Amino acid sequence: MRLLLLLTMTISIFWFAGYLIYSALLNDGDLYFVARDLFGNPGLALRTGGIAVGIAFYWLGIQAMRSFTARISHDIRRARRLLRQSWLAASLSGCVAALAYAPDRLGAIGQAALEIGAACLPMLGRVAIGPAHANPDTGKIGRSWAWISVSLLVFALFVVILGRGVP
Repeated sequence: MRLLLLLTMTISIFWFAGYLIYSALLNDGDLYFVARDLFGNPGLALRTGGIAVGIAFYWLGIQAMRSFTARISHDIRRARRLLRQSWLAASLSGCVAALAYAPDRLGAIGQAALEIGAACLPMLGRVAIGPAHANPDTGKIGRSWAWISVSLLVFALFVVILGRGVP
């Protein structure tokens, strides 16, 4: 459960950070439109501030990853493998879910690849790995078919809702 919550938190932080930087650089996306509606056309100062806040959130996400890897294992290879597998699973599931988005499947797949795959690239770097000597190895993470089944059901529900859209 702790692994699930930490990965969900970190992926969410990376997604938000990447989206904030994307919106500030390209004047696109919901965050840009909200800023434009609240403050008028965002000037250089507001856009630079958005980029700085995005970088700060990336730093926060990297610190969370470092804390996670230090707690989960003293084996750096194991920690890298977990992060790599988590990044790949999140990226692929986002793209698979985007296949169901009827109005613009290719656009949705591209956005999913950016929002999860590209935004979460720090999960693949050495910077996300915590100190190897932090804690002893906590052992193997068990496989729970109940959790896997519930996760697949929730994912299927998500795909069905995403594909049809929410009225």
